[in-house]
Amino acid sequence: MREIYQSLRPKEARMLHWSGAAVAAALWFSIAWRDAWVLLFVPMIGGGFVFLVRRNRRLDPMGHTEDDDLFEAAAINSATFSRSRTNSRN
Repeated sequence: MREIYQSLRPKEARMLHWSGAAVAAALWFSIAWRDAWVLLFVPMIGGGFVFLVRRNRRLDPMGHTEDDDLFEAAAINSATFSRSRTNSRN
């Protein structure tokens, strides 16, 4: 799939993006035709995700925090512990 997308010309890629947006909008309105609450909740959920992603990127643009080191250390310790338990059984 990636090869197909990378082989597209800029105009074709733009058409693919806009057709995807049109399909999403048509699907959204067709579902909303049945239940009007979708018109309210889908944009609120999407806006919430956009807000959280932008806030996360602003606070930690590279995706590296001190907590990552703690999680890596915990993963190494748990792997070492499980290996030592497995070796002690043999």
